Amino acid sequence: MLSKDEIDEIVKEYVEQSRNYIQEEYATTRRVLNPETYEGQLNGLVFRQEELKKLLAYHDRNSVYPIVDSIFKSKGLPVDWNSDSYQWLANEILKAQIRLIEYEIEQAKTGGLNDSPAVNVAGNLSSPVSFPAASPSPTPIPEVSSEVFSKIAKEYWDENSPEWKVRTKPENQTFHKKLLEFIGADRQIYKVDYETAREYKKLLSETITKRKKVMSKTRVDMYLGYASQVFKWAKQHHYTEVNPFEGIQYGKKHRKRADKQKKKFSKNDLKLLFVESRIASKKSSALIQLSIPPLSFL
Repeated sequence: MLSKDEIDEIVKEYVEQSRNYIQEEYATTRRVLNPETYEGQLNGLVFRQEELKKLLAYHDRNSVYPIVDSIFKSKGLPVDWNSDSYQWLANEILKAQIRLIEYEIEQAKTGGLNDSPAVNVAGNLSSPVSFPAASPSPTPIPEVSSEVFSKIAKEYWDENSPEWKVRTKPENQTFHKKLLEFIGADRQIYKVDYETAREYKKLLSETITKRKKVMSKTRVDMYLGYASQVFKWAKQHHYTEVNPFEGIQYGKKHRKRADKQKKKFSKNDLKLLFVESRIASKKSSALIQLSIPPLSFL
C-alpha cells in the first residue's frame, strides 16, 4: 500500500519528468507552421484535454493503468487494480496529464512556434507574423473529493430533513438507511459510479418484500429517486462530478399493471368499430319502427 505522501511524491516526479520531455521536444524541434496549422495544433491540444477531463469525471482511468502498472512494478509492489492506493494514484496521474497539456500549450506558444517564419503559398519564407492567440485555458480542474459517503449523506440529511413533511420523513429514512447500507459508510464518494447505480437498481428489483413478492417498480423508483437527490446535492456542493443515479428509474410507462395497460386501436379496429356501430344503429331503428304501430291504428 502507498501512503498519500508517497503518491504525492510519485506524481510530482512524473510531472517533472514529463515537463522536461515536453520542453526538450519543443526546444529541439524547429517547426515551420502557418497560422492555420498553428491554431489547429493548439485546438487539438485543448480537445485532448477536454477528453481527458471527461474520463476524469466518469472515473475512467483505463488510459493511465499501464503507467500505474509500471510504477508499481518498479517499486516491487503487487499490481492490484482494486486497491485504494492503485486507484488513487491512477486518478492523480490522470489529473496530472490534464495539467501537463496546459504546460504543452505554453511551450507551443514559446518554444519556437510563434517566432517561426510562416510559409506562404509559393513556398518562400515570409517575415515573422503574429499568430492568433490560443483558445482560452479551460476552467480549473476540480479536485476529486476523498470524503466518505456517510459524511456527505449526513450533511444532505441534516440540511433537507427539517423541510420534509411528517409523513415523508420516516419513508426517506428507510431509503437513506438502505442506500448507506449498500454503498458503505466508509466508501469514498468518487468511487460511486454508474456500475454501482446499476447494481443498486438490480438489487432493489430483486428484493422480496414482507408480502413475499418482488418489490414493485414504483417502489424501486422511490429508492432510486432518493439516491438521485442525494447525489444531485453532492454534485451541487462539489463533492462529486457525476450523479450516477440520474435517469435510471423505470419511469411511469413501466409501472402500470399488465391488466390495466390500454392498447391503442389500429385503423382496422376503428373501421370495424364504426361500421358495425352504424349497422347496429340501422337495425335498431328498423326494429323500433316495426314495433311501434302507426297512429291511425290506435
